[in-house]
Amino acid sequence: MKVLAGDKDAMKGIGSGKVVESTEQDNVFVYYADHGSFGFIGMPTGDYLYAHDLNQTLANMATAKKFKKLVFYLEACESGSMFDATLPGNENVWAVTAANPNESSYAFYYDETIGTYLGDEFSIRWIEDSEVEALNSAAFTVEKQFEIVQKAVEKSHVMKYGEEDLGSLPVGEFLLFGKFAPLASYSIPQIAQVPSNGTDVREVEIEILKKRIAAAKSEREAADYRALLDQEIRSRSKTDDLFANIVSTVTQHFDTVDHPYDSPRDFVCLKNSVNEFESKCGSLQGYGFKYGRTIAALCDLGYGFNAIKTAISQVCPSTMIL
Repeated sequence: MKVLAGDKDAMKGIGSGKVVESTEQDNVFVYYADHGSFGFIGMPTGDYLYAHDLNQTLANMATAKKFKKLVFYLEACESGSMFDATLPGNENVWAVTAANPNESSYAFYYDETIGTYLGDEFSIRWIEDSEVEALNSAAFTVEKQFEIVQKAVEKSHVMKYGEEDLGSLPVGEFLLFGKFAPLASYSIPQIAQVPSNGTDVREVEIEILKKRIAAAKSEREAADYRALLDQEIRSRSKTDDLFANIVSTVTQHFDTVDHPYDSPRDFVCLKNSVNEFESKCGSLQGYGFKYGRTIAALCDLGYGFNAIKTAISQVCPSTMIL
């Protein structure tokens, strides 16, 4: 948020210290990728970024005239929940997400040599499309790229939010790869075909270990990976049990709940409850992110933070590691 807002003083001594030094004359393009949950996304270190904080930052930037137009591409599970019902339609911001508020994004391009996935489907599609387009052609608009990528992504539903009028602007006003000359005419290029065998990002750790077991060069190597796989499965089962117990303790009836909307409403409760869970039960990062929706549901269904905090204390009476 400090980087986006151009707060150089606050960023002194943090990372590169660089910030977006934009003005009302600048168009800004933001691309961010990480794990996602319902109403918040992961960061490399530190706290999670919540939808209401991100959208408030964008609103503050608009008020402070920190951009003329801003386009935001977000790669994360449930990424639609970061903008649904929270991004105004009148602040010259257009947001495109890898998934709708209720689904995972998908990992693609598994590399046997290094034993991991190289990208996620939404990111692969928009980057590879951008590499072959005449980005500053008046005919290749933000809306046109959205349509191409939305059609190309098969495993999740690419979504758009915010200021619809920005869709008529050329992508080249926000993004350029090298030097491109305007084209007199425009035709949709063929994007490289990625096999439809993507892996749900929530299941990436499991699938990577299975692939490494299959590719193991010795029984000892395979046994080591099987041990890691068993450990991951046990950890996930423990997480499932924790949340079933928390929900049943809060509700006194159900062991699962679902959220009635496509984005959280009570972010104070959500943030406090996530922090409380992590302080008592361990990190949500990774597989546990799927339960951000459960925590948000308890908040928005009116059970309240105090009841959630009490349940967490009962289920995780002392600090534990998932």
